[in-house]
Amino acid sequence: MAQSYHALMELRFEASILAAMLDTVRAFVALNLEMASTRRIIALQRGLRASPELPSAQVAWVAAPNLHLGLRALGSMDAALTPALADGMREALRTLPPIRIPLVGPAAYPSESEARLVVVEPAQIPDALRNLGERIEALVQSIGFAPETRPFRPHIVLARTSTAVAVSRWFASLGRVDLPEAQATECVVFEQKAVPAAEYPALIRVGLSNPTSHRSQRPRPSQRSRARSKPPAAGAQDSSTTIPSPPKVPSDLDISPGSDVDAVKSDDA
Repeated sequence: MAQSYHALMELRFEASILAAMLDTVRAFVALNLEMASTRRIIALQRGLRASPELPSAQVAWVAAPNLHLGLRALGSMDAALTPALADGMREALRTLPPIRIPLVGPAAYPSESEARLVVVEPAQIPDALRNLGERIEALVQSIGFAPETRPFRPHIVLARTSTAVAVSRWFASLGRVDLPEAQATECVVFEQKAVPAAEYPALIRVGLSNPTSHRSQRPRPSQRSRARSKPPAAGAQDSSTTIPSPPKVPSDLDISPGSDVDAVKSDDA
């Protein structure tokens, strides 16, 4: 009887551990770039894959949908924190416009003589990007995350190597690489999957678009007033020749193209 009781308690304990594991996710904060910049980064990645100087060590290539500019690794986080994190990001970033970032690459972490990561990174960190990083750091600490001890070094991971390798000749085989200035349009919290080829699901999305700078006075079709035809009064001029006045536009109308969106949808940071 005692053995059965202990076995039952062990099963309950294991079930509670499993439930806790299911309620946590590995996550990181990153920026999505405009499509033109992403295409150029994909072309660089393809050039590296096709190079005759490709290292003999196994190289794991990051899938194209996962080419984000990593900002902050969150590690294993309680999924219950997601709503608070989403609200905080909307509040912290709501006044920020899209950020322009000069990029260079390929580069290597930690060094070209012992590379483990192949990346693209900012040529310099613009003040706007540093400001965004500071806001994210203050937010995550406010909801219980430990302070980040590593220097702020945003980057886009192109590939990971199985062992440390020298990459100078590999990079040189590409010749001169010019990457365009990129524009970051969206800040996203991604769930990091164990399978490198899998697309990382977005847990939170917040558009970078100052709402005061993107207002339009053009009404949505559903909100345009419709002219109501009335029979003309006796002796009145034919109304078919009269041009109707334009519809009145609501003063509080906002169709900002960068409005915030919540998705129901590390090493990267």
